[in-house]
Amino acid sequence: MLNVVIIGFGNIGQALKKIIKEKNTNVEIWDKDFSKIPRQKPLKEIIPSADLVFLCVPSWSIRKALLGIKPYLKRKVIIISLAKGMERKTFKTAFEILKELVPFSYYGILSGPMIAKELRQGKGGAGVVAGKSKLVFEKVRELFSPDDMNLEYSADAKGTALAGVLKNIYTLGFGIVDGLGWSFNLKGWLTTQVFLEMKSITSLLGGKSATVLGIAGLGDLVATSFSPYSNHRRIGEKFAKTGRITNLKTEGLISLSVVISALLAKNLKKPPLLEALKDIFIKNKNPRKVFEELIN
Repeated sequence: MLNVVIIGFGNIGQALKKIIKEKNTNVEIWDKDFSKIPRQKPLKEIIPSADLVFLCVPSWSIRKALLGIKPYLKRKVIIISLAKGMERKTFKTAFEILKELVPFSYYGILSGPMIAKELRQGKGGAGVVAGKSKLVFEKVRELFSPDDMNLEYSADAKGTALAGVLKNIYTLGFGIVDGLGWSFNLKGWLTTQVFLEMKSITSLLGGKSATVLGIAGLGDLVATSFSPYSNHRRIGEKFAKTGRITNLKTEGLISLSVVISALLAKNLKKPPLLEALKDIFIKNKNPRKVFEELIN
């Protein structure tokens, strides 16, 4: 019997709980919002026996979540983060925070086109399990049927993490052009520019640009940039139409300023589309004017 613990019972946590194979697997869930889980067990009861822990929390909560469970973790436990963001002060990805805080464990990240609503509806998803040990990938793959989650392995954890971070940022741009009423022809142009910038930034910040070609990069970008369920796409679209953002604490909006700071710290030039998104979301410039200047 494999003991699995899901930390964070938001959309993706709920989706994982639904599609994890029940045979030979015991799943416990925990969330800081106790109202989500009636009769929730305390961490000190469920973590010591955990063989595998899924961290379904945003990037700004990973450090706190890890410190909360670290005293109870057994050695060689598998810890997988699904966060797609960067820590504001350190510029660290989820994988790098895992490496810092729980080096005694087997750790990795899970990223790719995994829209939670579609997973819950049984429509399938795809993902990359990235880390130093392929054992982690093998163990995670055992939990899902290929119809529910088609998984592959990557040794490029930095590139996989960066691809997920950048995907969220650039999806905001696709929402902007949806709000501006751009044609599919122009969206085709935008997709090319986004892809080129993602490859460049990933390489500059220490990942492999080839990783962006895979499902953790291009695959995830296409799924979320054109999905009606994508929160980041909706944020961009609403901002283009109303000039308002209802939720400032999202991975894409926070990571936008963090990635720019990381590039500046290395004295690296900011790509034009990333700069355009900064003008819109940080400097509050008119989205139509910014994108017209960009394409011209």
